[in-house]
Amino acid sequence: TLLVVEQNAAFAAYLEARRADHPALRRVQDRVRILRASVSSLEPESRFHAIVSSLPFNNFTPEEVASYLDLFRRLLLPRGELRFYEYLGIRRLRAACATRQERERLAGVRLVLSAAQASCTSCSRIVWWNMPPAFVHVLRF
Repeated sequence: TLLVVEQNAAFAAYLEARRADHPALRRVQDRVRILRASVSSLEPESRFHAIVSSLPFNNFTPEEVASYLDLFRRLLLPRGELRFYEYLGIRRLRAACATRQERERLAGVRLVLSAAQASCTSCSRIVWWNMPPAFVHVLRF
């Protein structure tokens, strides 16, 4: 079963339409659910084997990133995996042309993500064929 949680109503509607008209998705549409909501609105008893997040952590405060990671940790079943990505070098690029306050925020995000990776089994790899290239991070809490 796949649960897609999408806060943007227009994108959620697009995904609903694709689920209904794409041949591969039509075959499994009874196992795909699209929820128009924020991931933070998921019921605490919801549990998942895997979470794939496209949240732009580098746009959030360190406290927001820590809160999302804690939420994902609670939503995952034992040995479940969190996968997320970030574009290669984006934090450094943004910091190079940012205010001091923005550089400090980005450094805080880096520290939160590094601490999460150090506290569990994790790995990262670069996907060079993505445009732009991206790190894919896998965390098993």
